Amino acid sequence: MANKTFFTALLIVSLLVTIQVSIACGQSSTASPIDTKSVATAIPTAAPDVSARSESMPVQTVTPTPGPDLEATVQAMVQTALPTEEPTSTPDLPATIQAGVEATVQAGPAASTPVVGTAVPVAAQPTPSATPLANETRTPTPTVMATPTLAHMVEAIQASVVYIYASDGGSGTGFVVDEKGLVATNAHVVGHFDTVSVAFEDGRQYEGDVLGIDELADLAIVELRTTRQFEAIELGDSDEVRIGDDVIALGFPLSYELGSSLTVTRGIISSLRVLEGIEELQTDAAINPGNSGGPLVNRKGEVVGVNYAELALSGGSPVDNVGFSIAVNELRERMPSLIRGESALLPTATPGQWTQYQNDEYGYSIDIAPGWYLDEETAEGDATFWNEDSTGVIEIYVYYLGSNWTLEEHAESERTHFKETSAQESWDLYELTSFQKRQQGAYEYYVMSYRWRQGSEHCTTKNVDLIILSDFYPSKPYGFTIRGTVCEHVLDRYAADRDAMLSSFAEMESGTAIITDTPEPTSSYTYRDDDLGYQIDVMGGWDLDEEFENGGATFWHDDGRAWVDIIVYDLGQGWTLKEHAESEQNILEELARDNSWEIFEVTDFEAWEDELRDYYFMRYRSQPTSESCISDRIVLIYLADDYPEKPYGYVVEGGVCEDSFEQYGDSRLEMIASFHPK
Repeated sequence: MANKTFFTALLIVSLLVTIQVSIACGQSSTASPIDTKSVATAIPTAAPDVSARSESMPVQTVTPTPGPDLEATVQAMVQTALPTEEPTSTPDLPATIQAGVEATVQAGPAASTPVVGTAVPVAAQPTPSATPLANETRTPTPTVMATPTLAHMVEAIQASVVYIYASDGGSGTGFVVDEKGLVATNAHVVGHFDTVSVAFEDGRQYEGDVLGIDELADLAIVELRTTRQFEAIELGDSDEVRIGDDVIALGFPLSYELGSSLTVTRGIISSLRVLEGIEELQTDAAINPGNSGGPLVNRKGEVVGVNYAELALSGGSPVDNVGFSIAVNELRERMPSLIRGESALLPTATPGQWTQYQNDEYGYSIDIAPGWYLDEETAEGDATFWNEDSTGVIEIYVYYLGSNWTLEEHAESERTHFKETSAQESWDLYELTSFQKRQQGAYEYYVMSYRWRQGSEHCTTKNVDLIILSDFYPSKPYGFTIRGTVCEHVLDRYAADRDAMLSSFAEMESGTAIITDTPEPTSSYTYRDDDLGYQIDVMGGWDLDEEFENGGATFWHDDGRAWVDIIVYDLGQGWTLKEHAESEQNILEELARDNSWEIFEVTDFEAWEDELRDYYFMRYRSQPTSESCISDRIVLIYLADDYPEKPYGYVVEGGVCEDSFEQYGDSRLEMIASFHPK
């Protein structure tokens, strides 16, 4: 406003000065005759009437008049042009702020509704323009820093990842854990060598001394023979790892094909497990031969696990997206002793002497020939023994059968399993040569002999399986299969050892496997899916087995005799609870009919309600195949609490094998009753 007033005054002053100059010129000279033709020529053609009038008018003689008081005129015009300034009162700042807050609260946006499941686009709301308050202090806008990319993180840590190779041609990965040149890796990468070679991405190579190995945890520490300082990778805390966390695996997989160049794969933490007392992380990041010993890294660039294996089926076929890493806290705990040179080795047979392997938990033993060693044992009672050149293997499989199986059913189930697996996996060869029941005194068992080759990269083997029920069945409700496998080209060398080890298998009446009482719960926790808005209490002794992309989840009891499934349906907005429940019943009936279940019997189906919500209760018995147990199943069927705004339906099903009902029926009910479709 002040600028506008100034320019108005300046214009008036300029006009008055021009008038004054004209008057002054008139006083100093007499008027000259006007050339009417020149005037007419100078007039724009847009006003022809003015030109005509100029030629007919007489020329006037201008008489000078006294000049006005210029200073007084200018002052008067300036005063007229300037606006009258009104006095402004000092603003009441507290009152202004209070009024602004009240207006903001009254006109503020409605509380946002959380998006559940599939995101629904919401129209953008216009952002009101904020009017600054008097003397308002402005908060500077913070500078947004660029988020580091995955490539940036890899660049920061790849100098700490190394390629390890032994003199026998074996290779793997490791990573620097101390700037003085200490490298962590897997025990199976360094094997039983005292020294290995270590190469960095930039081409530097060093010899490394194997300080200590822990075969149970599959960890080792190597010290580089140099005084050079190295860049160590930071170790994280695996106790803070959660299912669903982003991770990357670094290493040198398939080096015989890809060479010794670093490979990075990306995935998430799929599960947290404890196997043989060792904490492990399951991931869907690709882990292949050569990745062993490499770091599994979180988004901060911290090591959370030591990669060591991908899952393979019992026949050797790999399973996609199921890899395992040893939790980094296991490494932290063992590093001091490994650096001191201490080793923890698995028991091996003394050369030239037979030894005995004994499994006290499942109550059995087997004699092990010289040159054979224990390779693996599982929490389920299984054990695997290999010979020294990997051409023969003895495997013991423990099956929980329940109390209503016969020896014939157990043996037939094993034969059927091999026949179906060979067809599904397209084995190069599967030839059953013998399947017969034998008796030794009062002791009965089945012998199954066969030849097989899984693929061209494997040898053709001659197998002998002994299939038995526990000596104390059904009070000890287990069946066993003792399998001996030898490559045919070394059959003469190892067949006698195989047969002697198979025949040495014996059971002990003692052992915790005979005790079928419910184990004491170890711990319980609440599982939540915030995206789909539900939660369930997980009882001690139950584990999360699988999470599904649509939001469902499956929980199993430790011994596989009880389970709870959560199924989530996106129903849309036009369903009733009754329609949802009847649909679920129809799905089960069709599933049983289409797959020819041995048993499917609905014993209860009705609407229930409690203080919080309405739901349907369904109960049925089922046995999909003769190999599976007869199970009792309870199903609770819900709509989301805020349906149809959240258009989801839930089915919570808890199943228990009928022969284990007393052990797990109560914990099954507690879990499904705790489900909350919030």
